[in-house]
Amino acid sequence: MRGPRAADQCRRIARPGSDQLRRLSRRLDPRRVVAARRDLYQRQHLDPFRLVPRIGVSGDGWIAHHHGILVRRDLEPCRLALGRGQYHYGIDGRRLPGNRGRRRRVRRGHRSRSDQTRRWTNGPSGKGVDDFYGPEINSIPVALPQISGCSPVPYPDATPDDGWTNSFRDIQCYDSLHVQAVINQIDGYTHDRSQRVGVPALFGTNFQAVSVGEKLAVDPVTGAKGGYLSVTGEPGVGLASELDFVDESLGSIVAELKKERLYDSTLIIISAKHGQSAIDVHKRRAIGGGQPAATVGAAEAFDISDDSSLIWLTDPSLAPSVVGLLSTPSAQQTLGIQEIFAGPSLRNKFNDPGGDPRTPDIILKVNTGVIFTGGSKLSEHGGFNEDDVHTALLVSLPDLKQTTVKSAVSNQQVAPTVIKALGLDPSELQAVREEQINVLPFLFD
Repeated sequence: MRGPRAADQCRRIARPGSDQLRRLSRRLDPRRVVAARRDLYQRQHLDPFRLVPRIGVSGDGWIAHHHGILVRRDLEPCRLALGRGQYHYGIDGRRLPGNRGRRRRVRRGHRSRSDQTRRWTNGPSGKGVDDFYGPEINSIPVALPQISGCSPVPYPDATPDDGWTNSFRDIQCYDSLHVQAVINQIDGYTHDRSQRVGVPALFGTNFQAVSVGEKLAVDPVTGAKGGYLSVTGEPGVGLASELDFVDESLGSIVAELKKERLYDSTLIIISAKHGQSAIDVHKRRAIGGGQPAATVGAAEAFDISDDSSLIWLTDPSLAPSVVGLLSTPSAQQTLGIQEIFAGPSLRNKFNDPGGDPRTPDIILKVNTGVIFTGGSKLSEHGGFNEDDVHTALLVSLPDLKQTTVKSAVSNQQVAPTVIKALGLDPSELQAVREEQINVLPFLFD
């Protein structure tokens, strides 16, 4: 089945220049880029193109965690392959305990995801992916003789917890595995080039390099500093090197598409599932000491705390008393709390935790700059602050002209847009129906 020619339906529009956009999109031919901007507050210093971390489908979650998708419109849309950014395999190919990688086949009308669990990766059918590749980012860095400059790795680190994320160059070696996998798929092979299977209708990968560039304070090899230099989002030396790496990698992917004569029939979407808070390093306030568990006490069962805190309790009925504790001035000061979501205020935004165990009982939105860490990382993600949620979204197709879409858009709109570009009905996705998600604006007008 062939999808409709999306370019024939697209509005011809123009887009003013942007330094960060030019940095990322020069490999994509800036005349052909449509930038959809999630700048809800229209603040100039929130130029989302400073946050362009990845290309691919998902990274470590599926709340619209699309980092970029390559879609062939002239192939059978029921074939799909995803290059996964992390988990399930050690870099040397050995399977890790409890993590299994399998090849999957997609069924029409089912969702496909690249995520931390196999069920999410393969959709409700369990058969969502033809060619799955997931090198473990938290594995011990090993020599990669197939990647130039990565044998040995620039920073040998025997600590498996942080793995490849402790050096700007190490994470580039790791991400280069994904780039090579996508190139192999563009050439019609499986990710490891072991079998010729034809070019997928839908494929992609993700990058971790810019995330590391934003969070890592100092590179242990070069001494280069990460993060941003100013509140306007000017990247430091380390972060700039990661942006350049991603740009060169995108260039390699685009060059391969052109070499295989696929570029003119390929829709490219580059997105970021999150930014990092805070961009202004002077606002950084690190909170360690086992918080917020130390404040909540025995009532807490589990929490995920980065630049916000998701708290599950031992008994949901304890929520009112814990909220009362967290509402005290001393607790708010200790934890840097800006807002507490629980009870009706939480259920208005998310599923009821009483009926959905994935939903925490309490969510803490913290002040900009607060991160829960006892280490040296500069910033974190996962919260609701502006530096975290305003990200880039670029769409490229040969017949599209430049424009900036200033209306608010969401990464949730990427999946139905891809489905429509393939000539299928986005409403076949359960998430589209339940969340009432529309395709990205102006692409099919």
